[in-house]
Amino acid sequence: MFYQQILLSKPLNKYVRCCWVLEGDRSDFREKKLKILPDGCPVFQENPTAFCQSNNRSLPQCFIYGQTTRYSETKAKAPFRNIGVYFRATALKSIFGVDAYEMTDRTININDLIKTGISDQLLNANSLSGQIKLLSEFLLKKADQRKSELCRRTYSKRKLVKKCSKSFQHIRTHVGACF
Repeated sequence: MFYQQILLSKPLNKYVRCCWVLEGDRSDFREKKLKILPDGCPVFQENPTAFCQSNNRSLPQCFIYGQTTRYSETKAKAPFRNIGVYFRATALKSIFGVDAYEMTDRTININDLIKTGISDQLLNANSLSGQIKLLSEFLLKKADQRKSELCRRTYSKRKLVKKCSKSFQHIRTHVGACF
């Protein structure tokens, strides 16, 4: 088996500690049991049928799993290459709008969380470096979209509060005059 960690671009440092790649030997592959430590991250599998959970349930091709309260066991049934991202503590909320506690002991297909074609793009990339670049761009785009959305919400809330304050002052002035 081959494992490596890859540092992503500086703009992602706020959200991501690093990216990792785990590959199962393609030449002389034998079924392996892997203990997955509780760390929480998204994972892309080139071969979605290569892995299954201890209950023989297959994992989606691109999924996010949250912090786990104990290690889990996964079985590799065929040669594989998986790419994962170690997020920082607030990244799930910053990028996907999901509180980390909502993901505890859960695995979710990324397509159930957001509508995206990232799985197909990663699958069709020509190289590992191309996949890492696509993944980086995807995460940056999602983080920027989320920031824009939060800015619009903050602006709308401020405007609403200001409008409500004026209305409340108007009501209080007129109702107060009646008593």
